[in-house]
Amino acid sequence: MKYEFSFKSILHFSLLATTMLVSPKAHAQSAPTPLWYSNQLRVLEQFSVLGNTAEGRAALTANLQTGIAINNAVSQAQAQQAIYDATPYSNGTNLADGLGTRLGAAYKKLNPDNRDGSSGYFSTDMRNLFEYNYGLVADTKSFFATGTRGGKPITDVSLPYGGVFDLYDKFYNPANPSPNGNSRPFIDAPNSYKAFSGVDYYGNPMTSQKLWADAYKSPSFPSGHTRYAVATSTLMGIMVPERFQEMITRGSELANARIVLGLHSPIDVIAGRISGLYELVTLLNNNPEVLGLSGVSSGAPVSDFAGLATSATGQLRAALASECGGAISNCIEADNADPTYRFGNAAQNKADFTFRLTYGLPAVGSTHLAPVVPTGAEVLLATRFPYLNATQRRDVLASTEIASGGPMDGVTDPQFAGYDRLNLYAAADGYGAFTHDVSITMNASKGGYNAADSWKNDISGAGGLTLNGTGHLTLTGNDTYAGPTTINGGKLEIAGSMTSATTVNAGGMLAGTGKVGTVTVASGGTLAPGATTAVGTMTVNGTLSMASGSTLSIRAMSAANDRVVATGAVTLGGGTVSVAAGNGVFDRATRYTIVTGNSLSGRFDQALTNLAFLTPYLSYDAKNAYLNLNRNDVSYSTFGTNGNQRAVGLALDAASRGATSPNGALLLSAFNQLTAQQSQAALAMISGAGSGAEVTSNINTTSTISALASDNSANWVATDEDRDAAPVTPVLGYAEETKKTDPFPSIVKASQGQSTLAPTGRAWISALGGGVNRYADDTSGAPHANGSFGGGLGGIDYQVSPNVLIGAAVGETSSRSHADGVGASGDATGLHIAAYSSLRFDRSYITLSETFSHFDNDTSRGVEGFGLLGSEHLSASFASSEWRTRVEGGHSFDVERNLTLTPFAAVEYASYRTNGYSERSSAPSSAFVLSFADRTTISLPVSVGLRTSGSFSLDDSWTVAPTASAAYVHEFKPARDMTASLAAIPANAFTMSGPRAAEDSADLRLGLTFASKSGLSLSGELKGSFSSASTAIGAKASLKYSW
Repeated sequence: MKYEFSFKSILHFSLLATTMLVSPKAHAQSAPTPLWYSNQLRVLEQFSVLGNTAEGRAALTANLQTGIAINNAVSQAQAQQAIYDATPYSNGTNLADGLGTRLGAAYKKLNPDNRDGSSGYFSTDMRNLFEYNYGLVADTKSFFATGTRGGKPITDVSLPYGGVFDLYDKFYNPANPSPNGNSRPFIDAPNSYKAFSGVDYYGNPMTSQKLWADAYKSPSFPSGHTRYAVATSTLMGIMVPERFQEMITRGSELANARIVLGLHSPIDVIAGRISGLYELVTLLNNNPEVLGLSGVSSGAPVSDFAGLATSATGQLRAALASECGGAISNCIEADNADPTYRFGNAAQNKADFTFRLTYGLPAVGSTHLAPVVPTGAEVLLATRFPYLNATQRRDVLASTEIASGGPMDGVTDPQFAGYDRLNLYAAADGYGAFTHDVSITMNASKGGYNAADSWKNDISGAGGLTLNGTGHLTLTGNDTYAGPTTINGGKLEIAGSMTSATTVNAGGMLAGTGKVGTVTVASGGTLAPGATTAVGTMTVNGTLSMASGSTLSIRAMSAANDRVVATGAVTLGGGTVSVAAGNGVFDRATRYTIVTGNSLSGRFDQALTNLAFLTPYLSYDAKNAYLNLNRNDVSYSTFGTNGNQRAVGLALDAASRGATSPNGALLLSAFNQLTAQQSQAALAMISGAGSGAEVTSNINTTSTISALASDNSANWVATDEDRDAAPVTPVLGYAEETKKTDPFPSIVKASQGQSTLAPTGRAWISALGGGVNRYADDTSGAPHANGSFGGGLGGIDYQVSPNVLIGAAVGETSSRSHADGVGASGDATGLHIAAYSSLRFDRSYITLSETFSHFDNDTSRGVEGFGLLGSEHLSASFASSEWRTRVEGGHSFDVERNLTLTPFAAVEYASYRTNGYSERSSAPSSAFVLSFADRTTISLPVSVGLRTSGSFSLDDSWTVAPTASAAYVHEFKPARDMTASLAAIPANAFTMSGPRAAEDSADLRLGLTFASKSGLSLSGELKGSFSSASTAIGAKASLKYSW
């Protein structure tokens, strides 16, 4: 549709404007218009005069045409997104995907939609903040359509000179206009808009026609959905500034969806953006007219919105961090690597957001006016640039705003002017120009953007930049600002280009791979060519001067290194070259060019490095300075701080003196690039010290199984007449003498003439479990380890004579071990078979048990890569077995009628055997795989102690027997050593110490048995073993039947 205007039509508009300046007389306004509402009208008043100029009419024509073009060009996916976005939620949950796939999901979990249109919140502060923000978005549609609010005329607010109400219907002249004015685009051009069908936010079918029908009576200007989307998405971006640009892009997408659906035009959306930003700025600045208002939201009236925003932000960030595993950055990093994240393309985000600022509509005024920043708008950047003051943030907004002259530009009151021009996406990328010298101070200790930030705009202007503090600022644009650059502290990295002359003072660093102007490095300053994450070359377009006391920081790899190239003369007044080695295989005499100039004069004072095994040397010619990194004579074992580290270090030393495999050469070269501290960590990792935890864990398990079998050998039934009503569960398996009246007559007193007793039998089953915590051994290098086990054992025994019992048992256990600090863990499943016997004479006894155990073991450990060696996951599966013999003896003394003391002694001998095996690597070729030789580990614990037991009748059928014991245990063979070799250097084996057994420990036990005359008994026991090397806790429960 084409519109042509004559002088007559212009006059007609003027007459209409004059008429509409007089408020309708049909209804008197009942109350003054609230200031917060009238201000919302003032910020949009430019709309009402668009029809008064040829430029304005051209913009109105383009407004409808552009909306139709956008509608006609969208894909079904875009249309579906638009239908989905038709449902707003005050808590912003429908916008949360702008935060990221994972971070957005975390936000939605904390602040859910209730599926009934209401919003959920995880805290009261969040509810009050978002509900007030949502509720204060004024409905100004009726004013610009009919001059009314809530059906009543507004008489105390006037349009600007020449302004008219119902501009759209007067200009577009629709055939079937909305009864309430300013008809929607689908009404203005009914045959031009495409209709779509899709699924709404709730998953219900939805069509454009349904949405059009719902909106038919509602005026088009301005877009209410846009006001919500902009105010809410911007607030969310302020609270999570790491996603500021993505969030405001998401808000602009929802706003654009209104154009896609034909529900609004570009000018509606632009006005909605202005309105939403104005409202948020007034709230965050605590303007009095917007505070303490009742009835505007479902939350409480807010008297300090800025303070509430600070409180809610802290709560939200803490909750998001918890959902993201401790840090918001965890979710952000994962989302950045996720191709499904819709806002992961920064270039596309910028293009989309920038287009939606104007939609390409023609200007209606001058496009070269001076920048105008709305009053207080700098608050929008407070969390994005916490190290800038308010004036500096205003300068950022001014230097990045779009050109003047837009359809909604032209408001002259400073309180309301400038919102049309704000480009928050560009502003979030830092300054666009330095109109005067800029000095900033960053504090890395505060974290976030205080610690590191990037300015991505092309910075022009007459001013310069001074960096202070300890933070890291990166400039990625093509910067042409004319003033000087001074670095007094922190790190300035140039990733683009810069023409400014730079001075690096004490405490400052200039880094990067970009182009810079003339560079002067003063004493205490550092020049560090190369990017933070990779080596590279810095180009100096001019001269380079390095003073005495300055530092040139260089990283070298096998085929590349950091380097500075100057087009002018290079003057070296002394200073130090600080060298760090990167990834690669270093030849013994590799030479690197580190400085090049048109000419070179002077020398560095020295070259220093914290590398343990490489020594730097410098050389020069007329234009270049060179660096050589040579292998020194420091041995790898030098930096081992314990036995395990020294053992594997000696193996590396031996391998370095001869020919090695390719993987061996890579391993040695990787070590050559390490500092002393790094080499200690690497020696600990590759030694596989944690693998010994499996051996120690299995030996502990078999000791428990052997003790359990031995415990049962001491308790048997004597006669049919006086059964084992309460079989004792003695600590460490030591039995007691029973009196004639004792309810435990399971052991015959030969001295009392009981020489003939009927043979008896028993069947029993026990469940057991426990855990052990073994402390690190700083001398041997055995790591801290912990383990747990559980299982069961069942058996049957038989009394073959009055003084002799024999029995057998079988069981199964599972265990898990973990060695902290070295990333090693293991699982084992054990099968156990035991035979046991007991001999009783007078008040003394001897028990003997023999146990065989077989284990199927699975181990795994992680090795963090260094040098060119990547991280690997190593695993192994192998079998092991053990034979264990246990002999115990003791003598009982009656203290009282129901109390017995039994001193005892025991000795065990165990031989644990593991066949040789090799680890498997997750990498196709590995330098870290270990091969373990056949090994036999001996355990020889001896214990002495004292046990007390008693028995008490509960009734005619049941008795209870408590037991307690304490024992001292000495392990004569505590070592759990293994012989291993790295597959990369197989000829150089070493002995590694695993977690040792405790040499001296105290064992404590408490038990309780309930027994009936029917032959059934139930018992339980707790055990603790304590030493300077470990702490172990265990428990068992048993069920026994005697006949």
